Amino acid sequence: MTVTPDIQMWFVLALTFVAVILYVTEWVSMEITSLLLLSVILVAFQVFPLSLENGEILDSVRFIKGFSNPALITVLALLVVGDALTRTGALEGIYKITNNPNLPPKLSIGIILLFVAFLSAFLNNTPVVVIFIPILRALAERAKMSPSKVMMDDAT
Repeated sequence: MTVTPDIQMWFVLALTFVAVILYVTEWVSMEITSLLLLSVILVAFQVFPLSLENGEILDSVRFIKGFSNPALITVLALLVVGDALTRTGALEGIYKITNNPNLPPKLSIGIILLFVAFLSAFLNNTPVVVIFIPILRALAERAKMSPSKVMMDDAT
């Protein structure tokens, strides 16, 4: 049984709205919310597959194949590596150098950003960014600055 793309579009939009509410309010843990959302989408696409314009059917099997994309797996693996580096204290040396109380916080942030720019010239940008997010967040909080203003250019 197939349904029109409009119905599925509204369903996914409503599901996205529910997901945002659950992630923001954390009524349910983020892990449980994510698993529930994936489960609902898988069941929905299995029960109501979408007929594509080229005649193919988008069902739960094809939906789950999207998670085997090497780019997605690489990014997720890099997030795990970045979190492991943070939790094991492997970045403590860099943090201690830039978290010197005698060094102005904005100068510390500048040093880290220059170091990140240097590393990005030789390494893939994604792992470099993932690794230095916690350090920049901590330095931004010490400088009483919004971490988003340090990590992204705010054109306002």
